[in-house]
Amino acid sequence: MKTLNIKQIIKRKITDEESLSINLDELKDEQIDILVSKLAQFINLNSLELISNIKQMIILDKILQKMSQIKQLRVYLDSTYLFLSSQDYSQDKIETCFRKFSNLTDLDFNISFSELQPQNLKNLFDDLKQCHMLVSLKLNLRKQLSLNEQNIHDLGTLIGSLTNLQRLNVSLWDNNISRQCFTHLAQGIYQGGINLTNITFNLEFTFINDDILAELGIAFSKCSNLKSLSIDLKFNQIKSIGLSQFVHSLSKCLNLTQLELDFGWNKFRNLGAHHLTSKLNSLISLKYLYLSIMSCEIDNKGMLEISNRLRECTQLNLIKICILGNGDFAIKKEAKDFYNKLKHIPYLISIL
Repeated sequence: MKTLNIKQIIKRKITDEESLSINLDELKDEQIDILVSKLAQFINLNSLELISNIKQMIILDKILQKMSQIKQLRVYLDSTYLFLSSQDYSQDKIETCFRKFSNLTDLDFNISFSELQPQNLKNLFDDLKQCHMLVSLKLNLRKQLSLNEQNIHDLGTLIGSLTNLQRLNVSLWDNNISRQCFTHLAQGIYQGGINLTNITFNLEFTFINDDILAELGIAFSKCSNLKSLSIDLKFNQIKSIGLSQFVHSLSKCLNLTQLELDFGWNKFRNLGAHHLTSKLNSLISLKYLYLSIMSCEIDNKGMLEISNRLRECTQLNLIKICILGNGDFAIKKEAKDFYNKLKHIPYLISIL
């Protein structure tokens, strides 16, 4: 789908198009109403992508109020600084953005690095609860400077309330989040997990410790239909105990076919490596595994155990491993031995 600029969309003839992608960067104030009116004429439109790095939510609000028929929506506002208390924007305006979207099934909403205030985030999450038909939800909340405990509680409540949700993708990268916050999030996954088949979490730099990881593992284990799990936990505070509890819970996800785990730069050493790989062969449906354990202070003995454990996972069809920063893998013999133990896997990509 080609992304159109403002001039292109305003000049575009009305057609039966079902999908549009629009870059709002060059939108002028006097063009807002023209654009809104134009989009309203695409009566068959059910998929809309809006991209902007400079505009405020007032534009989004005006557009979306006229587009209630949309089923698939992607809003990309990365690096946008949203000063919602400015004179041309009232703080309750964001509440109206999604309320009329009763047909919305897919939402991708990127507001990373924004300055949304806690009340605005609460309004957003409350508003999204009205989107009962949502099947796929992607929220990028990276580096939300004002994100607080109540916001995470509301996010958990939102996830728990979307009973038709099947695909969930949330990025909380680089937010300082307490254990209590993650408890709320885990409860939401537990409550809404019955239909979840795909879960992706980016939790890099979020101060996760063993207790938090254990809670997340329990929440994932309650998702009985889970087929794909991807979780990025780089640069946290995870030790061997948390890994043991997490993997024990994860081993109950018997329908899991795809698993991506990134534990890079967590110093759990050999014991953690033992726990991490101890239950993988119990995931009888697992076909694809991505495992990153970069710089986790695992020595050659620990790496040998990992290779032996993975060798037992005969159900795997494809495996990708990232092991840089561990053992003596600058020595070619060590790397070759590691590879040879896993070469029975049909498609092995070992990233050294």
